[in-house]
Amino acid sequence: MTGVRDGLPLLEDGRVLDVGNVVWCTGFQAGFPWIDLPVFDEEDEPRDERGVVAAEPGLYFVGLPFLYAFSSVMVHGVGRDAGHVVKAMMARKASAGLAQPRDAGRVEAATLSAG
Repeated sequence: MTGVRDGLPLLEDGRVLDVGNVVWCTGFQAGFPWIDLPVFDEEDEPRDERGVVAAEPGLYFVGLPFLYAFSSVMVHGVGRDAGHVVKAMMARKASAGLAQPRDAGRVEAATLSAG
């Protein structure tokens, strides 16, 4: 991904992906300067509830320190948090009347089993 066009991911070859969610994996250091939304507190930490950002439907975080527990930032804890976020994403789609992805159950199951 090289940028954003009309709020959607822009690829290096110029294609734009029509997606409902983007999962951004940053590694061991949080990097938020590319998020130009009023969703951060005075310490530049996301305002979220267990990774779900109420102020920006469709924006989620996983892997942050103490997202839910001490282990949230560790490999053995992130699966539980990712499972919670996936459920929130699916509930949002359902409440908006959007079709569920065919593999949604598999994604959720895989995420939950990883934690």
